[in-house]
Amino acid sequence: MESYGSFMELLYLITTILGISGNITIMILLIRIVWKGYKETKAEVILSHLAGANLLVCLTQGVPYCLYAVGVREFFTDVMCKSLLFIFRTARGFTIIFTCLLSCFQCITIAQNTERWLHMKSFMKKYMTLLLVAIYVLNMINNSSLLIFTVGARNITTIQFYYNLGYCVVIYPNQITIQGVGFGQFTRDLLFVITMTMASSFILLLLHRHGKQVLAIRASQQIKERNAEAQASHTVVTLVIVYDTLFGMDCLIWFYQIIMTTEVHPLVSIFRYYLNMCYSIIVPIIVVVFNKKIRKSLKCPLDAHKLHNINLKVFN
Repeated sequence: MESYGSFMELLYLITTILGISGNITIMILLIRIVWKGYKETKAEVILSHLAGANLLVCLTQGVPYCLYAVGVREFFTDVMCKSLLFIFRTARGFTIIFTCLLSCFQCITIAQNTERWLHMKSFMKKYMTLLLVAIYVLNMINNSSLLIFTVGARNITTIQFYYNLGYCVVIYPNQITIQGVGFGQFTRDLLFVITMTMASSFILLLLHRHGKQVLAIRASQQIKERNAEAQASHTVVTLVIVYDTLFGMDCLIWFYQIIMTTEVHPLVSIFRYYLNMCYSIIVPIIVVVFNKKIRKSLKCPLDAHKLHNINLKVFN
């Protein structure tokens, strides 16, 4: 178990570095796209919020674990632990909500231009900012219980109902509370997962139909629009598949923690929280692979850097 703990520490360190650098890169590239005069789509707005949420997950889960692993203990006071876990769980909530919102928005975007779908498109575009504000407020309220039950690391031999992360502990007063909070979060996440899965399934169906329509389209502009829609849709569907997989693994571990009558080793909880970080490093990769605009924005600075190096060699 000690060697497994060392392996998890190394894994956390690598994942944290990749997650922070990857999501910062995505956020910078999205800002650069707007700075260069390109119009930022609503999907890219949601994507920027998703990247920000992933960055917070890495900063409030990966960094604390790495600090604790190298011997930093005095940093994790009760107040700090309350803040870290509240921000982490809130950011984790944002990742699933923004992924769900992105899949629903993309589903509406590529749907047929009937009166009902046009009304929904108009509503989403008009009230996107208000919707994002509501998501932030409600999700923060939903995770406020962590401000009450979270404390710094301490002796928990006499405590019965808790989640031990090593550097911080979430202590619940009784079994009803720990199960109520757990099932409440599980129900919320499950609803979002079902919604995004249904939206992604509908997107795949629409892509199949659009693929047949493209064969009959001769106008190059229409073909470009279809291809752009397909690229965005592939990004969304891939994100949903990855999240569904990680969510399933997370649920299995959580059910194991709930039904176990004996003490569960802290590394079990640590690995469960690590699964949440995995999504944070996968999202930037998926976005770069499928988003042509971001990939082009990433390529330009690299080309400029190569040109600068060539000029230096010539003048030297």
